[in-house]
Amino acid sequence: MRTFPSPPNYQFKPLTHQFDDGFGIIADAFNEAALRLEGFSEQERFINSSLPIAYLYRHAIELYLKSIVIVLHRNLQIPFGPDPAIGTPLIQIDEKWIPINRVHNVAALHRHFEDIMAKHVNQLQTTTSTDWNSILTELADWLTAIEDFDRQSTFFRYPGMGDALKGDFKESSIADIWSRMGPDDPPSKAFIEFSANDEIIDAFRMEISQLEPIKEILRKAATELSAIHFACRCELAGGM
Repeated sequence: MRTFPSPPNYQFKPLTHQFDDGFGIIADAFNEAALRLEGFSEQERFINSSLPIAYLYRHAIELYLKSIVIVLHRNLQIPFGPDPAIGTPLIQIDEKWIPINRVHNVAALHRHFEDIMAKHVNQLQTTTSTDWNSILTELADWLTAIEDFDRQSTFFRYPGMGDALKGDFKESSIADIWSRMGPDDPPSKAFIEFSANDEIIDAFRMEISQLEPIKEILRKAATELSAIHFACRCELAGGM
């Protein structure tokens, strides 16, 4: 996607003045928060930090998609189903038009975006300086993977399903812990619980979160959608 030399006006206006009802600027805030948390050094890293980082990216992705859809509808004067383009934003899922605030499925939001692009990309190509055909084809696969992983938009926020993947501490044994504490091994953390008779009850060790693969997908999807959103605001909303 083409980059622009300076921040558009939307970054300096209240939410009530936003062309997209404020979805994009809040998405920027969540994305920036995720990037800054990921930038922490190993010494600054806190236990289970992958969960809030992943959630921040996941929420930024949802908000970016909603912003992009709203800007496209309003710029291209596409009605929100039964309502005009200037009306309350709706998303079409199957045959129904649902208020955008009630839709959290990122794959469904992306399908709506793709449908608009399929019908209007030629118009956008001729009326703007952005190459809309340069959107990464991998984006659809990333969003499908995210949706498969977190269908209810709750995985990174609550305990429950998938808990074995979420926490940084895993069940272990003394033998396993000692095997990872050689002179050439990196520093590690472990927690060992003893009985009143000094017998080992449980042993746990800290390891890199198993969420790293999905967190990388979330980061890449948020980065691509941030660029699309930025182009939409600059090209189609006058920077508003």
